[in-house]
Amino acid sequence: HGTYKHNKILPILPQARPAVCTARLRKGDIVVMMSDGVADALGKELVAAVTDRTRNAGSPKAAAEELLAFADEKGGRMDDMTVIVAKVE
Repeated sequence: HGTYKHNKILPILPQARPAVCTARLRKGDIVVMMSDGVADALGKELVAAVTDRTRNAGSPKAAAEELLAFADEKGGRMDDMTVIVAKVE
């Protein structure tokens, strides 16, 4: 449990644990991770925003930047926002 003890949220929520899922990834697949601030800002547009921006961006970095900008436009300034986009090579 060493990874949990450095989690900044622990003093607030000691029972917090990461959500873990597994999937078989293939070349060309794209993985997107984001904070709740981004997801909340995008709301009902979340799936469309992720699909459009990852499909049309020239790189994972560009996709992450576009998602952050779009979430910011939608009012995401009330919470911290983080997006990580990775493409399987």
